[in-house]
Amino acid sequence: MGRLEGRLEEAGQDRGAHEVWQLKGLCQALEAPTEHGEDQLRSIVDEVAKRLVQRGVFAIKGYRATPGPGSYRRYETLSGHDNWFVEYNEQNAVRFGESLLWVGGRPGEGMAREPSPDTEVDPPRSYELGERVFFPLDVPTQAPREVVVQSLVAQVEVIAELLRTGRRP
Repeated sequence: MGRLEGRLEEAGQDRGAHEVWQLKGLCQALEAPTEHGEDQLRSIVDEVAKRLVQRGVFAIKGYRATPGPGSYRRYETLSGHDNWFVEYNEQNAVRFGESLLWVGGRPGEGMAREPSPDTEVDPPRSYELGERVFFPLDVPTQAPREVVVQSLVAQVEVIAELLRTGRRP
C-alpha cells in the first residue's frame, strides 16, 4: 500500500493517495489486538473531548460516555448544537469504508443541506444515516499519540466552525 500511495502522490492524485493512507490506518487499527486497540481508541476519544472542552468547542456537562460492543461515544454540545458526539465506531468503519473515529449528530434546523461551493473548497466528507450525519476523522498513521490527538481536535474544530456559522459541515 505504501508503494501505491507513493505512486498516486507522484501522479498528482492527492485524493487517491489520501484514501490509501486512510486505508493503511484502518488496516493497522483492525490488526491491533481487539481489547488493547479498543482501549486505546476510547482513550483517544476521551482525550479529544477533554481538549475540545478546554478550547470551548464542546460542552459535556449533563452528558455521559456511552460504551458499546465495538464502539464508544462521547456526547456533547458542539458549537451550540445538542447531542453531537465524538466516537470510536467499528460498525461505521465497515459500513462506510472509512475511519474508526467519527464526529456526528443531527444537523440543526435552517442549516444548509449541502456545502456551498463558493465558500468551501474542500468540505469535510460526510455520510447520512437516518437523521444523523457522520464525519470520518482522518487518523494519522505511525504518528505519536500527541500528533494524532492534535490532528483530531483540529478536524473537529473545522466541523464545529461550520456548525457555528450555520452552514452544514
